[in-house]
Formats: sequence, structure tokens, C-alpha cells
Amino acid sequence: MLLIGVNCIAVCVCLTIRYSRKLKIQLSPLIMATEQIQKQNLDFEVESSEISEYNAVLNSISEMKDSLKLSLEQQWKAEQSQREQIAALAHDVKTPLTVIQGNIDLMNETEPELDDEQRLYAGYITESSEQIQVYIKTLIDISRTVTGYQLQVEKIDIADYMEQIEAQASALCVTKEIRLSMETDMGCFEADKLLLERAIMNVVNNALEYSPQRGTIYVETQRKENFLQVIITDEGTGFTNEDLRHAREQFFMGDHSRSSNMHFGMGLYITNSIVKQHNGELTLKNSDKTGGAEVTIKIPY
Repeated sequence: MLLIGVNCIAVCVCLTIRYSRKLKIQLSPLIMATEQIQKQNLDFEVESSEISEYNAVLNSISEMKDSLKLSLEQQWKAEQSQREQIAALAHDVKTPLTVIQGNIDLMNETEPELDDEQRLYAGYITESSEQIQVYIKTLIDISRTVTGYQLQVEKIDIADYMEQIEAQASALCVTKEIRLSMETDMGCFEADKLLLERAIMNVVNNALEYSPQRGTIYVETQRKENFLQVIITDEGTGFTNEDLRHAREQFFMGDHSRSSNMHFGMGLYITNSIVKQHNGELTLKNSDKTGGAEVTIKIPY
């Protein structure tokens, strides 16, 4: 009886192992399908199973995947069309706005000169047209960052390039009585010269905005781990925890950002978009050296 019992247990164990392996094989298409959807990949074919119940589930997943893919494609096309319309409209609005600005300039130069009241109204029109130009530029920037920039990659000498950046940054620093400290590495790398310049200057402008008067902005260039790193550090109050989580997002301005109506929270968002298109990385932290914000632009070379 004991021998019969042991044999029965052994048979049950063997059958369990055998059928569990078979079930695992039949489950593999289901596991694969869920993993692909989890990775946001909808361009795959759902395999079949020899078990009818599993096949029913797999067929449902296949139909769900196709419906989701169709829905996302329609949504993407609608959003793409909307972005193109916004960009086209923004460009079209620039023409009449230029006409308005030109005529206001002519009015200010006419003889006899405008009286005080007329000059006041002309000033209102000029100020409003300048604000509209900023809004239009922001709309165009949004459409470009979403659709992606067209990169014009070229070989760049690091020292010469950073010398041009230094000239621009120095001109801005002088107006705010802020010192600029530059440390440049040697060598070459490949990037879109104008777009990367814009990304760097966006960070420099942010550093200027938060730097104390007569403070210093540090710009350091170094080659490290197959990346060209441009590190911009200020002596301000640094990033808050919320800034570190959300500063790369569109329209994020933070609790301590300036209250200017012309500040849209687009600087780091645009910089991050440009850096990503170069297959690079934008990192944010608070500097151990100054306690201020430290932004690092990493571009592969």
C-alpha cells in the first residue's frame, strides 16, 4: 500500500510538472502581448494558442490592440493638424502685425509732432504689438518643439564655439552687473550649431534671472564619458524639489519664478527638446559649490 501511495504521488508530480510546462508554453503569447502593450508598442502580431479558452482571450487582446492603435493614430493626426494650423496662423498674423508696427513708427515720425495724448495712445499700441509678437513667437516655439526641429548637424570646434557663447552671455551679464566665469575644453563635436546655442542661452538667461546682483554665473565645458557637457551654475537660491521634478515641463514656472507677463516657462522645456533631439540629456541639480541652480547639457560627441 505504501509503495502504491508513493507511486501515485510520483505520477501526480510528474503530470503536474508536465502540464505546467505545457500551460506555460501556451501562456507565452498572452504574456508577450501584454508586455508589448505595456511598452507602448502596438505594431506586433498576437500569436495563437492551442487552448481554445486562451485563444479567445488572445483574440480579444488583438482586437483591443488594433482598436487602440487606430484611435491613437486618429488622435495623433488630429493633433498634428491642429499644431500645423496654429503654426500657420501664427505666421499669418505676423504680417498685419508688422504693418501695424510700421505705421505706428511712421506716425511717431510725422510732422507736426504728436501731442502728449496721441503719443500716449501710440505708446499703448506699440507696447501691445510687442506683446503680441512675443505671444506669436511662443506659439511657433510650441509647435516646433512638439513636431521636432530639423537638425543641421555640423562639426564644431569647442573652443571657438564657446567663445561665441561667451560674447553673447557677457553682453547680457553686463546689463545686470553680473560676472561671467568661463572654463572651456578643447576638441570637436557634432551638433546643430544654432539650436544648441539657443539651448545654452536659454539656460544662461534663466541663470541671469535668478542670480543676485553682482553675482557670478559659471559656464564650464568638459568632455566626459563620450559626452560634451556644458555646465551652467548660478549663485541664486537654487531649485526647489518641485522645480527638480517639473522644470523641464511645458509652461512650468515654479513658485519663485518672476511674475512678468512675458515669462511663459518655456526656456528649459525648449532646451530639453533640443538636447533630446541630439540624443543628449539635460540634468538639473543644486550646486555643491554655490548653492544655486546647476544645469548640465550633455551632447554625445
